[in-house]
Amino acid sequence: MKLSLESKNKLSFIDGSLLQPPPTDPMHHPWKRCNTMLLSWIQRSVEESIVKSILWINSAVEVWKDLQGRFSQGDMFRISDLLHDFYHFDQGSFTLSEYFIELKSLWEEIELFRRIPNYKCSAQCICGIVELVRTYREQNYVMKFLIGLNEQYAQVRSQIMLIEPLPNITKVFSMLSQQERQFNLPSLPILEP
Repeated sequence: MKLSLESKNKLSFIDGSLLQPPPTDPMHHPWKRCNTMLLSWIQRSVEESIVKSILWINSAVEVWKDLQGRFSQGDMFRISDLLHDFYHFDQGSFTLSEYFIELKSLWEEIELFRRIPNYKCSAQCICGIVELVRTYREQNYVMKFLIGLNEQYAQVRSQIMLIEPLPNITKVFSMLSQQERQFNLPSLPILEP
């Protein structure tokens, strides 16, 4: 749903960043119209039994908060389960692509619940700490991906781990995909003169 709202430039209505203008503001009526449209979209996207519980809430952001509070699996038990699954997941019998997709899915769900907050202080941040934390987290993801690979990738895994700076996950997957194609090439017979 968030993707749909973002594509229609309406995400700011549900995340609370676009507040309702005062009635005297010329943008008040357009804001109300968009808010009503969003309420309608949300109501049509949930089960009828849920609609009854949000029908009389007049703000899209409040409906979103209500639904998120009720149905978000972001509690500590869910997060700990995700982290356990993520760090104990190995390639095993999965193809490289299947392993990547499964691990990426776990990673993105963890990111959903454990986002790195943006810098909110009034002074401009010059130390770059938030970006550094994001870089470390991305590196953790890449290292976990590499460590979970089957032994046939040991040599290329070691080569990738030596690259400074460590490539991002997309580049690493691309490098490993090339290696996988090499594994699957039929060997050509050696011709003797």
